[in-house]
This record gives sequence, structure tokens and C-alpha cells, in this order.
Amino acid sequence: TEVKKLYYFDKLDKLISLERDSRKFKYFDAKKCTTKWKSNESGAHQGTVICAEYIPSMELLATTANDNSISFWSTEEGFAFKNRISTPEIQLCARWSEKVKSLFTGGCDSVIHAYDPSPDNCKEVNRTEAYNVLVGDEKRSGHSGEIMDILVIPELDKLVSCGMDKFICFWSLDRLELKKKLEGHKKGVYTLEWAEEIASLFSGGIEHDVYIWNPFVADKIFMLKGHNHSLVKIKYLTGTNQLITADISGRVRVWDVRTFTTIQTFNVPLNEVHSLEDIPPPKKNLVGGKRLLFYDYDEPTDTNLTDDESCLCILY
Repeated sequence: TEVKKLYYFDKLDKLISLERDSRKFKYFDAKKCTTKWKSNESGAHQGTVICAEYIPSMELLATTANDNSISFWSTEEGFAFKNRISTPEIQLCARWSEKVKSLFTGGCDSVIHAYDPSPDNCKEVNRTEAYNVLVGDEKRSGHSGEIMDILVIPELDKLVSCGMDKFICFWSLDRLELKKKLEGHKKGVYTLEWAEEIASLFSGGIEHDVYIWNPFVADKIFMLKGHNHSLVKIKYLTGTNQLITADISGRVRVWDVRTFTTIQTFNVPLNEVHSLEDIPPPKKNLVGGKRLLFYDYDEPTDTNLTDDESCLCILY
């Protein structure tokens, strides 16, 4: 079965794997790479699991599925099923904000929903306005297509979303008010990544290029070119000034964000790649498709040196 999504949660120290047409999810010990199956318990999902998000303060794992529901699992009790919320449409992505204590989701209804996952008060608490086809483009609020990915940026008090309508939207965390809409993509956007160290937003999707944005500037500041197929994932490797991107054909590129240049390219031996994840402590990159492949990476231990080994050539 193909791996469709991979999630590594640092505070949980577990890798969550979602597979095609599966009502179950796998969880791995991130360091030992040992696997355990999660059974589909009574009252849990009756459809394919689509995405997952960890809620550290409540020790819950939230999963969405195509049965129009969000299920909550206790990570403290071995991923025991705890609760379930019905959703108006299929939710394709989810992000937790510790600052406002809300689980944000987005999906096929082009609306961002905010949920309170507390066991004694599990309900929807806010949502953005649905797209109105009778209102002109200039006055349109939010997305008009499926929302594919969302990010929480606590230092900016913003929620960022992208979708198949080619737009990237910035929302206020507390009230879900639209603050800014970034335009530039010509086709649907699948994935977002935020690099706090350089205060930059990265986006990619059906187009083959990575767009780089400054959240305070309306237009993109740069584009990374090099892929020949649609991008499936973008990951920033914290503390390394490196960005890693993967496209559906299996081409993986590593970029230096200081110079916006490629520093490494390799091909994954899979027919199709669907997901990419990074595990910082063991320094591993994971690529998911028909198989789950692990790639080790390293970096200079002394930040004042170009490399740990002797330089062979210097170009000016």
C-alpha cells in the first residue's frame, strides 16, 4: 500500500504514516523505526484517514478522514480512541495552535474551521466565510477552491492557507479574519513551509517551482527552479539554512536558502513520491511512496567553518 502522508511530531517523538485507502494509521518509533498498527476501533473512522495533527497540551492525536469526521486519540493511553467530531465536508489538512487553543482545519468546502478539542467541550468554535459566487473577484473573501495546506505562525499571530484556487491567504489567529492574500501562482498550491530563522514562507504545488515570500511584501521575492514535475512537499531543515523539496517523480533537491542555489540533487527509486518528512535528532529525511525510504544527512558541527574537512577548491 502506498504511503500518502508522513508526519513527525517532535514532542511526541513518533512518526505517523497514512496509507492509501486505509482506515488505519501506522505509528513508528522515530529513532528505532519500529512499527505498530493502529486498529480501526468502534466509533472511529469509517473512511480513509487523510491527515493528522498532534495536540501536545492535551496529549491527543487528531485525524481527519473522508467520512466527514475528526477523531481524537490519546497518545498517553497507546493511541486509544477518545472522541469524534462531525465536519460539514472532508477536511484535507489540520494544524494546532497552542496560543489560541484551537485546531484549525481546511478542506473541500474552501472554509477554515476552528475546533476546541477539549474532552468536555469538543465542538466547532469559529469558521471563515464560505466563498460567494455572486460576489466579484475583487471582493472575494478567502478561498474558492479546496484548501490543501495550512500553517500556524505564532510569532506573527497569523494562520496561512493555500489551495487549488492558486491563492495564499493570511488570517488572524484569534478571529480568522482575512488579512492578506498573496497572488502569483498560476496553478494550484499543495504545500507550505515557514522558516522562522529567515522569516520566509515557501510554497509549491502543480507548478514545478518553489515560490519564496516575505510575509510583509505583496509579491514573491524569488523562485527556485529545478524540478520538472509537480511538488509534493517542502521542508526547511531548522538550523542548517537548507531547504529540501520533492516532486512526484522522485526528484529530491536540497537548497541553500542563503544563496538560493541547489547544493544536492538525488532521485528516489520509486515510481511516485507522495510525501517527505524530516526527523531532526537522528538527522534523517524520509520519503514515502510504495515504500518508506530513509536518507541520512549531516552538517558542519562548527558554524564558523565552511566544512569539517579541508577545502579542495575556492572560487570567487
